[in-house]
Amino acid sequence: MKKTWIDNVRAAFVAEYGPQEGTRISRVVMPGILADFRKRLEKAFPGVTVEEDYHLEHTKTVVLLRGRKQTRDGRTELLVTELSVDGRPVELVDLLTDEPVIRL
Repeated sequence: MKKTWIDNVRAAFVAEYGPQEGTRISRVVMPGILADFRKRLEKAFPGVTVEEDYHLEHTKTVVLLRGRKQTRDGRTELLVTELSVDGRPVELVDLLTDEPVIRL
């Protein structure tokens, strides 16, 4: 079975914090981070790269997200193009197209 970007994010946190805490962070904290980043992308101009560092309060972990808003076939797409945990890149793979992005 092919790993998804969600699996890759979980693996990055598990490697840092162990199975229980890493899984908890990936399930509880990451959705909030992605929701906040989505709002930032919605406010951005198309084609402009948006970057945001998220510092987790209870740890020293930094999650970096980069992405952009683009118009394609008359509709707006919000894309995460880079995600890293403490400077280590997480492989992104769109579930439908296999592109190296996350569509929000």
